[in-house]
Amino acid sequence: MIILPSLDETIVSKMSMEEICEALGAVTVPRKEHRYGDRRGEFIGEVDTAGFKVVSNISYRNSFLPIIQGSVRAEGSRSVITIKMRMHWFVSVFSAIWLGFVTLFMLAGVLMLVVESDFSLLCGSGGMMLFGQLLIRGGFYIPAKKALKRMKELFGE
Repeated sequence: MIILPSLDETIVSKMSMEEICEALGAVTVPRKEHRYGDRRGEFIGEVDTAGFKVVSNISYRNSFLPIIQGSVRAEGSRSVITIKMRMHWFVSVFSAIWLGFVTLFMLAGVLMLVVESDFSLLCGSGGMMLFGQLLIRGGFYIPAKKALKRMKELFGE
């Protein structure tokens, strides 16, 4: 989606499916055992041979933190890990509504610019759009890139 961030990645590893699950499971704390502020584990979530669904274990609040879902399949002597990173569905819906309203105000600002030569609404809504996109994308992509780098290290790419 263009408006909201997402990240899809495929990692090819020489490790077996069981070794991949073991490596990721070793640095993942199950959601039931995790409490806010608990620094154990690099990830929080569930890992099994069918796939995984985790989030990075961070020491601060971030609503835009990506949910990392993945599946592992064997291809010959290698394993292929397919990773999809998305925001939580509620945050995605809220962000889409927020940016939708800002877009309406930007269109109204363009109309005001044409009719009355007034830049105020266009500048204000343009600033809100820029702020919203920087906030959402920064909150998503910075932890997503760190998590992806760590997963590549774990899976021995």
